[in-house]
Amino acid sequence: MISSVRGPNGGFFITEKAKKNPVRSVLVAMGESEVLDKCVLGLNKCSETKPCPMHLKYKVIKVQIIKLFESKTIQHLADEMDNGANLTSN
Repeated sequence: MISSVRGPNGGFFITEKAKKNPVRSVLVAMGESEVLDKCVLGLNKCSETKPCPMHLKYKVIKVQIIKLFESKTIQHLADEMDNGANLTSN
């Protein structure tokens, strides 16, 4: 996902191919992809047959979040930042 060049003018960069990857690929590369599949309350025994108190409401939101992480590319995020997207909550 990230490439590097050694030397005094070196550094880290993202390749054009990697920019086309969905944001979810970052989670996969970091070994954190299961975060989108876990129970929102962190319970081990949450399922359709034994749901936690938040399961049914969060299920709808979770589908939307997964779609967002799969449809938004790294390049989309970079473009939005370049176009003035603000990371603060001011």
